[in-house]
Amino acid sequence: MADLRAVVTSLAHTDVATYIQSGNVVFSSVETDTATIAAALERVLSRQELSQVGADNPYPDEGSRDEATIVGRTVFLHTPDGVGRSELAAQLARTGGPLAPGGSATMPNWATVTRLLAVRRP
Repeated sequence: MADLRAVVTSLAHTDVATYIQSGNVVFSSVETDTATIAAALERVLSRQELSQVGADNPYPDEGSRDEATIVGRTVFLHTPDGVGRSELAAQLARTGGPLAPGGSATMPNWATVTRLLAVRRP
């Protein structure tokens, strides 16, 4: 994570902070206050956009079955027994789309999203 912080800092971003070993980083830039929710900086969201993802969560309560809902550019995947045991997640991976091996999707869990919103930069 130190290397990731160094790369982001070298791109002229400030207030760089990482969250555990997840590949997520929160930083400020000249253009806007930004936060990634994607490993390796695949997707950059402003703090406002990340807050909107939090507000858009269609699964505020625990459910008992796997579900997926698309809201804007975000796919919410609810897997109460874990993504590793989810037949729905497995089916999405087999489609050859973003969840497939080598695909472009990242899947931060809900705890990571809420923690990123709470990160206080130095």
